[in-house]
Amino acid sequence: MGTKQIEYGEGRVWSFAASVAVTSGQVVYIQGDKVRPTSATSQHVFGVALIPASAGYQVSVIMEGIVKIATTGVGASVGGTLFGSSTDGKGGARTSSSTNQRNLDLGYCIEGAARNAKAKIKLLW
Repeated sequence: MGTKQIEYGEGRVWSFAASVAVTSGQVVYIQGDKVRPTSATSQHVFGVALIPASAGYQVSVIMEGIVKIATTGVGASVGGTLFGSSTDGKGGARTSSSTNQRNLDLGYCIEGAARNAKAKIKLLW
């Protein structure tokens, strides 16, 4: 995560107002008509912020496509690992024993990624 735009492939991108400060690469959810970083593993996901934005400003959010996200709490992930939300706007691996709710699924890892590193994710739509 950082202060510049993150790498992403072709996808569906739209701008939303941020309700709090958002940095690029954070997993976000929508609350009312604004987005904010996720804060828990059981939180629904909406997409990934592509650029940083202060509260009240517009942030571009990718909702479908391929994007790199910051991860937390995962071991070495392999292609096909399912990701969802986690703390601090990071993505975390979800297991088959996780609650089976589609709105908690962010996407699938499409390449290997080390613990607490950036992972390339194919977002689910």
